[in-house]
Amino acid sequence: MPGITHHPSLVHPLLSPWSFIHEGMVMAHDGNWAEQEFAGAKVGDARLVKRLIKLADRMGNAPSASIPGACNGKAETQAAYRLFDQARADKRGLGWDDVLEPHMARTEARMAEHPVVLSVQDTTELDFNGQEIDGLGSLSFEAQRGMYLHPTYVVTPQRLPLGIVDAWMWARPLDTLESRRWVEGYERQAELAGKLPGTRIVYVADREGDMLELMQRAHVLGCPADYLLRAQHNRCLPQGGKLWPTVLAAVPLGDIEFTLPGRANRPTRQVRQTLHAKVVELPDSCGGTIPPEFDSFVIKGVIFEGVFTQPCGFPGGLCKIPCSGTSIPSGFIVAPAKLLKAA
Repeated sequence: MPGITHHPSLVHPLLSPWSFIHEGMVMAHDGNWAEQEFAGAKVGDARLVKRLIKLADRMGNAPSASIPGACNGKAETQAAYRLFDQARADKRGLGWDDVLEPHMARTEARMAEHPVVLSVQDTTELDFNGQEIDGLGSLSFEAQRGMYLHPTYVVTPQRLPLGIVDAWMWARPLDTLESRRWVEGYERQAELAGKLPGTRIVYVADREGDMLELMQRAHVLGCPADYLLRAQHNRCLPQGGKLWPTVLAAVPLGDIEFTLPGRANRPTRQVRQTLHAKVVELPDSCGGTIPPEFDSFVIKGVIFEGVFTQPCGFPGGLCKIPCSGTSIPSGFIVAPAKLLKAA
């Protein structure tokens, strides 16, 4: 697709969320999930493929363990580190895409089996503080050392994990805007939508993804993939007024109710929420507007943590959307109008 660029150099080699993948494969396959996912890895040597499969299986069985803790003895641990060493330029220069390419291909194949999938993106920190590792940068605090991971994790509306289809991994400082990861994440889903005409792809992003650049890019591409952006900006509307009160003034679509799971300092409880939606134009920051193809909808007046469920008009029924925060504005979602109007 013209105009779409990716930055594989920003992605640290041989780091992948195997625990997520493993959870999905447990649901979808029996037994040799690691071989099914990684047998086609083009890492230059059949022995390295076998080592990768064994390591993925070990880490999948113990996702929270250290590498020595996940491996079965000293010999396996040394073999794992020799595999990681293949990322060096003076070795094979393997990157994350070399390792994940067969898994991503299988994820795309699984996506094609479903009428609707959710491509969920968010960013997490990989904290390696206190470890002597080249290429680390600062995290939330200058004294923290590590890197950032921003994967695209695909699930069905019924919560079946399908796998990873994209990732950004980087350490600060970065020679490009970190916010580009959200736009490129959508572009990647737009590409997949062209390859999977029978599957409706819904890109899901948290508040950091509430960017006019992303919406503008989606409009230029013809919005081949839908998106749900959790709004953080109470934008001024070209027709007057602001986004949040304008949406709240609309007639409610109805109520939803769910059980909010408990945490260490908070008991489990029932939550009831009200859903509003309204089609609006948004300013494009260039003196014009983004066409009125967007629904902004909000969950009114209760706690915004956990998962809320709302009727999307998707084949198969309800769409579950992660939502967290504590104020009414953090319950706003911006999405193409066709997402709620689909038959």
